[in-house]
Amino acid sequence: MPIILNGPEIRAYLRIDSSQLSRLATRAEDPLPARKTAGMGWRARRADLDDWLDRQGVAACSAKTC
Repeated sequence: MPIILNGPEIRAYLRIDSSQLSRLATRAEDPLPARKTAGMGWRARRADLDDWLDRQGVAACSAKTC
């Protein structure tokens, strides 16, 4: 079963603030794989975020390294 993160969890995982989350998710080229749902806020699968980070050339933060 995939791990689904909400907005605060996405921001903590990526170490970004809410304005950066919105900006990255709505940019034209290779947007952050997060969706804003009505009444539920931001949602993203952690595996999709890890893939996106790999494409950006950034190492993902794991529980062992953070």
